[in-house]
Amino acid sequence: MIEGRKPQLTVNCLGQVDVDRGQLTNQLNSLLSSSLTYGHVTSLSITNTPLTQVPRSVCRLTTLIQLHLDNNRLTRLPDNCFTNLTALMSLSATRNSISELQDGLLTVFTNWKHSHIISWVKSVQWFCYVNQA
Repeated sequence: MIEGRKPQLTVNCLGQVDVDRGQLTNQLNSLLSSSLTYGHVTSLSITNTPLTQVPRSVCRLTTLIQLHLDNNRLTRLPDNCFTNLTALMSLSATRNSISELQDGLLTVFTNWKHSHIISWVKSVQWFCYVNQA
């Protein structure tokens, strides 16, 4: 890790047609739980994937400041996840298949102590491009 740099991780499956959702979830859980990323990543972007659920390991990344989950196939945001992400200041989950928000989810956002941007719209070189800065 380079001194002074904020660790960022980007997973982008744009243009990949044969991405296995289960395998991608397992690999993301493994990567995000490793000592290289856990406790260090401040920005995570998971975009253009076939994922229908947010990997549970994302909910344990307490150092996250920015989380971008755009252009996936998410059907819902995870229960009891965002209460753990106390440093989170920006969340974007646009262009997914989220049709409703579960009870209490927005309460978590309004209770945050910092200024937060929430973007929600209805609607690593494994299989995907992975960039860890």
